Amino acid sequence: MTHDRPRRLASALALSCSLLGVQASAQSRTEQLAPQSTWPQSVERAAAAGAYLPLTLLPEVGKTAALGSVSGGYDSAVRAPQFASFAEARVYGPFAARVAVTTNVGGEALRPGAAARAQFLDQQRHGVSAAVALAFKAEGFTEPEGEIETTLSVGRRFGRTLLLTNLLYGQDPEGRERDAEVSAACLVRLSSRAHVGLDGRGRFDLSPSRTATSKEPRYAVDAGPVFSMALGPLSLSAHAGLSALARAEDDPKLGIVAMLGVGSAF
Repeated sequence: MTHDRPRRLASALALSCSLLGVQASAQSRTEQLAPQSTWPQSVERAAAAGAYLPLTLLPEVGKTAALGSVSGGYDSAVRAPQFASFAEARVYGPFAARVAVTTNVGGEALRPGAAARAQFLDQQRHGVSAAVALAFKAEGFTEPEGEIETTLSVGRRFGRTLLLTNLLYGQDPEGRERDAEVSAACLVRLSSRAHVGLDGRGRFDLSPSRTATSKEPRYAVDAGPVFSMALGPLSLSAHAGLSALARAEDDPKLGIVAMLGVGSAF
């Protein structure tokens, strides 16, 4: 009996290892057979995360490998057309790189920008999703010669409703001109393809040496409803709302802004 006990223990251990090996092999085959996300599914996932909001930056990184959008419209407060485009790719894990081309605050010219984003909180583990972005723009809100921006993006989903907010600080490399932005969005899922909500942004000059004759803006506001619809490999979006722009000591100019956009994701 004494000699049989080690043999039985070895046999039981070998059987357990064999069962674990069979289970792991089955799980591996299941994972290999799991279907990859299709192009339309990637677009739907990006739209649901708020990737195509015109004014608020989403806090999630890695929902898709790459995404981008192009939008254009008109703002009667500045009496100029508006254009915005971006392309973003996940570099590794929670890190992504983004490039963008947008009109400046007055709508007179197109200006490029580049940013690095990193997500450091996830709602499933931390209760909220959050990311930080560091960007350089060829022209900022009040910095015509270039701006360095830092953006904190925070979001949380409640069932069909997604709430997002951004806090941004920007300044020129010398630190002489500064500005801040606050944006917030609410996006409600009507279906797997359609979303409707509100998106708004306020931009404010923080420069201490602004003069009364300066032509740089003091503040700008844009807020209104948004709508997006995923149609196969594309997402169509629309934004319309009220806008305001104030320069120096002049009274603010009020107007209406309207934008249409198309985006995709992979």
